[in-house]
Amino acid sequence: MRTGLSIFKTSSVVVAGVLWLLAASPSVASSDAAEKEVVLIAGKAALEDGLYDVAKKQFDSYLKRVKRGTAEADEATVLLARALYGQKEHKKILRLLPSGKPGPFVLWRATAYYELQDFDKALDELKDFEKEWRGERELASVLRLRSQCHLRTGQTDVALKMFAAIEEKYPNAPEAAINLLDWAKTLLAGGNTQRAREVLVKLVESSPTSAAGQEGRRQLGQMCIQEKDWKLAQQILAGLGAEEGAVTQQRVMAFYQLAEAFEAQSRLESATNALHAGIALAENPALKNTGRIAVGRLLLKMNQREEGALVLKAVISSSASDPIAGKLQLELADAFLSGDDAKRAVKEYQHYVEMFTDKAGRAVAFRGKGWAYMLLAKPLYSEAAASFRKAYELSEDSDEKAKCLFKVGDAQFRNKQHKLAAETYEALIKEFPTSDLVSQARYQIAESKARSGDVAAAEVLFQQIVDRNHNDALAEHAMLRLAQLKEDQGHQLAALATYEKIMNTFTNGALYVEALHGHGLVSYRLLEFRKALNNFEEVIKRAPAAEYAEQAFYMRGWCLMMMGLDKQALA
Repeated sequence: MRTGLSIFKTSSVVVAGVLWLLAASPSVASSDAAEKEVVLIAGKAALEDGLYDVAKKQFDSYLKRVKRGTAEADEATVLLARALYGQKEHKKILRLLPSGKPGPFVLWRATAYYELQDFDKALDELKDFEKEWRGERELASVLRLRSQCHLRTGQTDVALKMFAAIEEKYPNAPEAAINLLDWAKTLLAGGNTQRAREVLVKLVESSPTSAAGQEGRRQLGQMCIQEKDWKLAQQILAGLGAEEGAVTQQRVMAFYQLAEAFEAQSRLESATNALHAGIALAENPALKNTGRIAVGRLLLKMNQREEGALVLKAVISSSASDPIAGKLQLELADAFLSGDDAKRAVKEYQHYVEMFTDKAGRAVAFRGKGWAYMLLAKPLYSEAAASFRKAYELSEDSDEKAKCLFKVGDAQFRNKQHKLAAETYEALIKEFPTSDLVSQARYQIAESKARSGDVAAAEVLFQQIVDRNHNDALAEHAMLRLAQLKEDQGHQLAALATYEKIMNTFTNGALYVEALHGHGLVSYRLLEFRKALNNFEEVIKRAPAAEYAEQAFYMRGWCLMMMGLDKQALA
């Protein structure tokens, strides 16, 4: 956490100059005071350059040359604490700094406690700070440190008041910009978007080029995207992305967010261009990959699956150990499956199975591969059943296991392995008796019995479904199958009665017209041509595009002919 203590701008160039002067002047070089000054300057320069180990050694050396309790010693002790902070040696800071000394000593002790996540002790250290110290810069840092402690302990309202107080009392402090950013983020997290926007606008206007200001511009751009203020979002984000003096990462992320705005407007080409601009700037491999992933996904969305695959495959191979690699491989396989390229989908799901070991991911891959086998131009039902079976074995979620086992049965059913399919559906009912798929599984068992020639058993099972489900859609389907089975067995009157029961029970049912058509066919066979004609005409009227409408039209002609109305029949 940035504390706002004085930061020395001494550079290593300055140190080199001092050392040169000392070397050139023996009388100065021999002076103990001059040597101490060189050590102090060298430590400050190392601290500024982030060379914390070097800085620590210099300050340790300096402290050996000065008397304890003096102003010189206190200054060097605080500098040493800063070096330890840079090394994340927070416990050493507490051992170094005596408690009770006001000002920077208290502030750095509190900072160490904060980093050790002992927020109560940090606050306790700072409780009397204002009474003992009047340095405005330190007071601003203390107030900020308190705000962070309250925020981390869930005292959001207190933190918000402190954010406001820092802005009011210390608008020009080094912490002012980062304080405004934290304030806005906290407001956003609490859902106060309007106030958050006001704070972000203030940040952007007061400190647009600071690190906090740049992040604030991105946050404001994101808010504009969420509010669909596309023009302002583009203005803010494109401006930040093109700003050469801005932090590279902020520029890259601005371009990525700009792509998000374009995508939300379905301007996919512009989105791709924005992503490429960000990728070109990105120095960090992970940040580059973030953009490449977005490009690959956009290409898939644009149905440019081969191009998208090339981009994503490059990311997958370069990040094989990253969890994102497996996720992308599944996305790629899913894209080919949804894009009606089942053959390629099989290949991509298989690639996941061969390359990745994540159990949940492998379950998804086997399930996808099962679907792909089913959707091939020449479906491979045995392979589909095996894949769904593997997905069932790997899945840990009971609902997902039930779905996969159901699809095993479906693949076997479509492969005309009706006895095997019935056994699979029965296994599902036994293992998952409370599953939503149980009723459908019972129906499939009945259908499997019917297809395998065990019509008597099928009729019993279909009737049980009707009795169990009463007037729902499954009962309607079961009743229709009962009628069709009776018709197939030559039990025309029983079939007619069942069709009539469907029509009377499910007047607005999805299968009403199909039952009506069946009723017409049976009526025709029973030589009730007028009744059959009325049925067929009603079918044509209600469902002219249905698959059986053409047969109904044809049968209407036969009815007219059998009634002696030859001219009408020929017409």
